[in-house]
Amino acid sequence: MNVFIENGILKHCRKDAPGVTIPAAVTGIGRSAFDGCGMLKSVTIPDSVTSIGDEAFRWCSSLTSVTIGSGIREIGCAVFRGCYALKTVTVSGVTITIPGEAHSEEIGDICNMILSGDYAVKMAHPVKFAVLAQLFLAGYDEENLFPYIKKNFSKFCAFLIGTGNTAAVTKAIANGKLLTRRNLDKFIELAIEKQQHEIYILLLNCKGEMAAPADPTEKLRL
Repeated sequence: MNVFIENGILKHCRKDAPGVTIPAAVTGIGRSAFDGCGMLKSVTIPDSVTSIGDEAFRWCSSLTSVTIGSGIREIGCAVFRGCYALKTVTVSGVTITIPGEAHSEEIGDICNMILSGDYAVKMAHPVKFAVLAQLFLAGYDEENLFPYIKKNFSKFCAFLIGTGNTAAVTKAIANGKLLTRRNLDKFIELAIEKQQHEIYILLLNCKGEMAAPADPTEKLRL
């Protein structure tokens, strides 16, 4: 047995465990439960787990992926501090690639943001927008995510253009409710400035479609 469990709480894990699938009987992961498990590479957390304690995975330096069950309601502070190899986290059914700008301590904040659906939470904009772009493309939680993106679309779209996220810009155009005649010219200029040629063409075509007559027969009457 790689883990020690007491009253439904996973208290600690063997330091040499390479991978752990937490038993379904576990309801919580205690503080520092996996602290210093340097050989650990992957963890699967079942739906039965509702909380993860502070610094639970601190200094799991080989950890590359975590799958968090849908039962999680609370993630403590600095849960993934020192997990510099952690590249992907699957939370609420969506897999997020950790942005290169994110510090290891921010990974728990990212998970909490997704779990709570509170996208207004304070977080460095490059990190937040990189995660939101992934959620946007995945069609995740559109009921809560879309209003936030729409409210902050100027900054969000500027980020997409600056990072060359053609796929997300394409989806924003297809949505039909985010890009307008008022903001398109600004984004076209930004695409030129950032030398994002493909995005520039997409936005230019979008502008042309907006300028076209809504009724195809209107062209014939001109």
